[in-house]
Amino acid sequence: MQYILKTKCPKCEAGIAFRNGVLYGLNDITEEPDVPWVKVKWKRKRFDKCENGHNFNIRPYADYDDHYIYEDIIRKRIKGLKKELKDLEKINAEQI
Repeated sequence: MQYILKTKCPKCEAGIAFRNGVLYGLNDITEEPDVPWVKVKWKRKRFDKCENGHNFNIRPYADYDDHYIYEDIIRKRIKGLKKELKDLEKINAEQI
């Protein structure tokens, strides 16, 4: 299962200025996750920051975005998967 990440800030509609932010050390952002949270062992948060300084797309750091995808990448990903499926169907047809 994958969850969608916004490409514009849900608070002010500004674009992403800083992508995949993580605070190091003992500090972490205080905001609660705003996308469905995938359980991981390490609770540090990954987030994006908009041009106006709002944090959003708050998600687990240790997931490395295996369960998250940016909305502007979905069409490109679907196109690639369709091509791969077509190639696999061709290979499978040749085996029969």
